Amino acid sequence: MTQPSLIPALAPPQRETPSVSRSRAARRFLVLSAEPRDAEALRAAKLPGGSRAVVESAPRLHDALQRLGRGGFEAVLVSADALEGNALAELERVCDFAGAAPVLLIVPDCGSIDPRAAVRSGAQDVLRRGDLTPERLPVAITCAIERQHHVAELRDLSLTDSLTGLHNRRGFRSLAQAHLRLMRRTQRQSLLLFADVDQLKELNDEHGHAAGDKALQLCAEALRRSTRDSDLLARYGGDEFVALALDVCEGAGDVLLPRVASTLTSLARRARLHFPLTMSVGTATFGRGSLALDEVLARADRELYGAKQRREFARALPSRRA
Repeated sequence: MTQPSLIPALAPPQRETPSVSRSRAARRFLVLSAEPRDAEALRAAKLPGGSRAVVESAPRLHDALQRLGRGGFEAVLVSADALEGNALAELERVCDFAGAAPVLLIVPDCGSIDPRAAVRSGAQDVLRRGDLTPERLPVAITCAIERQHHVAELRDLSLTDSLTGLHNRRGFRSLAQAHLRLMRRTQRQSLLLFADVDQLKELNDEHGHAAGDKALQLCAEALRRSTRDSDLLARYGGDEFVALALDVCEGAGDVLLPRVASTLTSLARRARLHFPLTMSVGTATFGRGSLALDEVLARADRELYGAKQRREFARALPSRRA
């Protein structure tokens, strides 16, 4: 049975052309401000396509973060006056909770926050309160949403391997570190799989790089079909792949490895390859408060090396017997 495909963890937002009926639908916004006039300015704004702004107000940071946790907002307006203590640190928290929704910072006409510092903290734009007019505000929001889309697309390109569609090394390490921080606060066990394509260099030399690329794509697909939606997959290097699975049962590796091998064999047969295609795989399981990412990778790499040595030994047996 085919396994669920890999989650598009950093996939860019879908850019759809709205229909007339959809363009006039209500659009949700959040305003973090103790000033009622900030929310009223957004309600009075004339949004593109005749859309209606549904505005939720949160006078305090705690309230805003709770609402952002539920999601569904197209943009967030934050008044600098509502940020207490370290304003830039609190602005960064709002941006983290906002996710894909852009954050626009409202500052007094003689604002004390450096706009460049606000952008570095995650804001897409900085508006003076005097600019919150029904004409200026919709333009600022529309531009902020578009910039946020482009940022997401560029981030996806920088974290994705273009050949296989999996994460690249940079993307994997960034996401894996976040997963491991979460895992350390739980009692769950995790599994890290490290694999490489057997004899890829020889395959490239004998059959050409197009064949090598096809082999890499098939190996990536075998891993994708053999793992869960929640697992993190990457092409870690030239012929290396890695997978991180959180919350696994005891003996998960014993189930996963045969599944990967069987799926790869099936895909290779279906592709009618004129060369053998196999992967060597090593795994490492670890639990709460366990090793750092590099240590877990090193353990799995040692297991992979052992598997490769055993495979090479098995290949050599017929010639030794002869």
